[in-house]
Amino acid sequence: MAGPDSGQDSGQDSGQDSGHELVVVGTDGSEQARAAVRWAADHAACTGARLRVVHAVVLSTMGGVAWHAEAAVQAERLVRALEEDGHRQVGRARGEVERHHPGLPVETAVVTGDPRTVLLAEAAGAALLVVGSRGRGPLAGLLLGSVSGALAGRAPCPTVVHREPAPDARGVLTCTEPAAVALATSWATAHGTTVEETAEPDADALVAASRGRELLVVARRDHHRGPAVLDHAVTVAEHAACPVAVVAVTPVATGSGVVPATTAGAQA
Repeated sequence: MAGPDSGQDSGQDSGQDSGHELVVVGTDGSEQARAAVRWAADHAACTGARLRVVHAVVLSTMGGVAWHAEAAVQAERLVRALEEDGHRQVGRARGEVERHHPGLPVETAVVTGDPRTVLLAEAAGAALLVVGSRGRGPLAGLLLGSVSGALAGRAPCPTVVHREPAPDARGVLTCTEPAAVALATSWATAHGTTVEETAEPDADALVAASRGRELLVVARRDHHRGPAVLDHAVTVAEHAACPVAVVAVTPVATGSGVVPATTAGAQA
């Protein structure tokens, strides 16, 4: 089975360049994933961050082959083929990034496992996680949409669900949560655009307001029982007309109740 591959063709060693923040982006080779890689690379280049491109080898795509002892040899060949395909995916992504951003520190990883599990683990040490809004395959709208939703609802760092904005998109729209405003301001400063705040709580209204924006930033409220997977922030992330950054906000219990406290690492 495949383990992490640090992808050191350009001499970059995963996790050792502590002087730069890390932007992690998932790819499956789909057009949506390629667009997400481009967005993540542009952001990393603007902020001086490292970029890590991750592909998850999904063994469920093998059907029942892997579970029959008599088909062990065939299963092993299929696993190797899936791993090789993963290395091709990250290799192509890396090559495209290096063409557009020479000198940008780029790492790659091919990891066996469910994309949600793999990318949640990768996000643990990242300043930002980026995923495409949809992936490839006949169940892309259902299966891979659930991947982006699960990551937006559970990732420990700010998560961008990427969708191509309109060509004439302008400005960043953010909710008024301090952690979201901080991320929006940081992103806008790095990319030379403006920030507008909104107190609109309705998911449908936020989706509508995302049209014509370069980025929408929303807050996800986590609770002691675990992340609010059905939080409206996840709904917005899956339906907005532009990239959506989801920032976790963890309420802190006090003697008089619960008050919101912004998470660490909110600035991208």
